Amino acid sequence: MATKDWTKSVIANDVIDLANDNARASYELLLLTDKTAIARTLERIEKNKIVITSKLEQLDGLLYLAEARPSWPPSGKHANPTSHRLPKYPNYCWRKENVKRRRVS
Repeated sequence: MATKDWTKSVIANDVIDLANDNARASYELLLLTDKTAIARTLERIEKNKIVITSKLEQLDGLLYLAEARPSWPPSGKHANPTSHRLPKYPNYCWRKENVKRRRVS
């Protein structure tokens, strides 16, 4: 079981790294002017998408508990998180450091 959990975390970290690389490549696309460099960057993004998809399929195969396999939308739960709510009055500022309300001018 520990080996499977370690493998799942390694695969998940690989997916995160590839997604971050896609984010960097997307930013590079805004800065690039050379058509060959743009083509190489788009090719890199497409390769990362393929690898991410295969890693997610591999990760899905390693899930062994029914609770670990999410159904979407989750049954009996809201699709959007409801634990964080905005303050009732928007002209008050909430800070994590203190509990007091502070008026924002």
